[in-house]
Amino acid sequence: MLAVNLHHGSRIKMKVAGLKIPFSEILLAGILDRLSFLCWTKTKDSQKGKNRPESVLAKFSNVPEKHGYTIDEFKELHKKFMGGGV
Repeated sequence: MLAVNLHHGSRIKMKVAGLKIPFSEILLAGILDRLSFLCWTKTKDSQKGKNRPESVLAKFSNVPEKHGYTIDEFKELHKKFMGGGV
């Protein structure tokens, strides 16, 4: 009850949501992953499907890297990261 109005980076809110790192760092890791992927798509390796960059976000969140999610899987991941209902 007391943790409802705390910001997402507070230790209590992170503990309730089951996060190891603040949401802002999760967001930055996602941005880094997308940028790395976009840069990789411009290389010859991407045409052959080689040396795809590893996901930093997957390492932070202990969620295996997967390309493409069903809506139910997305909602479940969203709940985990946001610490509440969808």
